[in-house]
Amino acid sequence: MFSTLAKNSVFYILDKNTKPTVKVGKVTDVKINPQFYGLANQEMDISVDVNGDPYEFKKIPGNISIVSPSVGIVISDNPEDMIREYDSMVSNSRQVLDSIEYHQAVIDSRDDIMTVLNPRFAKEKEQEIKLTNLEGRVGNMEQGIDDIKAMLAKVLNAK
Repeated sequence: MFSTLAKNSVFYILDKNTKPTVKVGKVTDVKINPQFYGLANQEMDISVDVNGDPYEFKKIPGNISIVSPSVGIVISDNPEDMIREYDSMVSNSRQVLDSIEYHQAVIDSRDDIMTVLNPRFAKEKEQEIKLTNLEGRVGNMEQGIDDIKAMLAKVLNAK
């Protein structure tokens, strides 16, 4: 529990943002904030040094040993708690990776399902297909005209 921290206690910081990393540091200072509602609800300010980099954590509950003081950051004074937290992250990531094919199928089936459920969507999709086909045909016509121009230029330059 954070309430048992003292100067030079080992302290763990797990950064879950981008690529997860863990930093191990030493507590440099612990301040207990006075509370009027009992020792069980104490809040602490904890200062930590990680290889010369200072970290400050404010209003940390003293009666627990792991907490997320900000988005993507988890702190603890207990390596077992950090192991459980990291194992949970790995498990969640495996579940996400295992479900990629399903989620891709959901996305791939969107047009078919929306066409059945929403007549306006079906009409817009049909117009989109017609427009794409028309653009392709116009592109082919432009290419044909360019080819005719090139042949005509060759004929005219040959004379």
